[in-house]
Amino acid sequence: MADRWLRAGLRDVCQAVAHLGGSEPTDAELLGRFTSHRDGTAFAELLRRHGPKVLGICRRVLRHTHDAEDAFQATFLLLARAAGGIGNREVVGGWLYRVAYRVALRARGRARRTTDPATSLVDLPAPDGGPNLDGADIREAIDAEVSRLPAKYRDPFVLCYFDGKTNDQAARELGCPKGTLISRLAWVRVRLRDRLARRGLVPAAGLVAAGLVPVPALARVPPELMQSTSTSAALIAAGGVTAGAIPAPISTLMTGAIQTMRMKQMLLVAGLLAVAALGVRAGFDGAASGTGGDDPQPVAQKATKPADSIPPGTKAAPTKPVEKIFSLELTEVPWPDVIQLYSKFSELTYVGQAEPKGTVTIRPPVKGKRFTLAEITDLINEALLAQKFILVRREKSFTVLQADEKIDQSLLPNIRPEDLDQRGSTELVVVTFTLVYLSDLDGMALDVRKLTGPFGRVVTIDRTNQLVVQDTVGGLRRIRQVIRDADARQAEKEKKQGFPPPHIVR
Repeated sequence: MADRWLRAGLRDVCQAVAHLGGSEPTDAELLGRFTSHRDGTAFAELLRRHGPKVLGICRRVLRHTHDAEDAFQATFLLLARAAGGIGNREVVGGWLYRVAYRVALRARGRARRTTDPATSLVDLPAPDGGPNLDGADIREAIDAEVSRLPAKYRDPFVLCYFDGKTNDQAARELGCPKGTLISRLAWVRVRLRDRLARRGLVPAAGLVAAGLVPVPALARVPPELMQSTSTSAALIAAGGVTAGAIPAPISTLMTGAIQTMRMKQMLLVAGLLAVAALGVRAGFDGAASGTGGDDPQPVAQKATKPADSIPPGTKAAPTKPVEKIFSLELTEVPWPDVIQLYSKFSELTYVGQAEPKGTVTIRPPVKGKRFTLAEITDLINEALLAQKFILVRREKSFTVLQADEKIDQSLLPNIRPEDLDQRGSTELVVVTFTLVYLSDLDGMALDVRKLTGPFGRVVTIDRTNQLVVQDTVGGLRRIRQVIRDADARQAEKEKKQGFPPPHIVR
């Protein structure tokens, strides 16, 4: 029965791509023609190739005819809008798969409020040759797990198992060796088997283990839906979209998806700029200080060893920067004076207008105790937080923000995970964590959100398999350890299974 289901699914796939011959244009070429020449025929061909797959995803997630068609149109109109900015145009199918699933999830909340039993998909016949096998849960689980894969694993899987490509064709389209493609497909099958088993779908996991991936059936796209989607895409390409041209439900889905995409892109760019800035600073400052460029460090004392005692041609060993320590004891000192004192200690410029009222008293637990700048930051922040303020230390300046209002993330420093140890526990920062072995980005994001505090915020970047997390340094240290432990467990598991780890696959 499983073999019959697999053959039926593959037959539907092959029928959908039967016209894909070696002489026909690739997805990249079609997208380029649509972007450069507003070629409606090219977009219609993309609809024909990928429409059954996209509508199938939307139907499986939403189980409602009208909402599924809204999500279908929103997905392809997002493609029309983002066509010029898709990084790797050869993997349009993988991009559509991910976006379709996310748009359908967004629509599901609205669908639950407005579902009309008369149009429920429960009563619709299954696609020809696609026996049910009580497989609704299996199909939805496969969609969920495939959508969570990093792009370099999701794209080969979608090409081979959903778009009917051979390994040779997929490798050519992805521009990678066939052996690499096969390794990535094997890695996905292992991951899919484990995730299905964890969901309690043991029969499906067994099929995957046997090399028979239960491919969700495709859907037939009504001609009128194809036509209306093509027409709207042409309006977007021509810049002729006016108010009311796109139905409100579809426009709402598009707006929500665009906002999410923009946020992820902004965070990715911010992370790259932060890394570039660190590299530039390292070039000017010489040996790395170990603080990621956010903390000014005192210049180390020059070696007192006579120059003539160093053998010719031998470079002196770099000395570690000496961390400054300070004495701090305050008794009813006005806050403006405290801010001025912190500026002197940190050698940073104060930028801001928010200042708490009154005075502050800080006494060391032991008389004469001296503090690092990170410890002083914590002492001052403890007093500030009592008045609903927080001090934010950046590369060349610091500011004081209202802690009871939403904080603009652009005001916070982006630092590396290893630099958390150089910061005070109360400092508010943004850190980008890269998942090396873990591919369940959304699952880890859910776990991380549970660990964040009142200032916490988590955003996923699928393309680079990264989590961008905003929180206090103390909370981020705990999150860093959780991610490291989970990554290590997954690495050990994959080592025992004999599959190559993600970061060494080329």
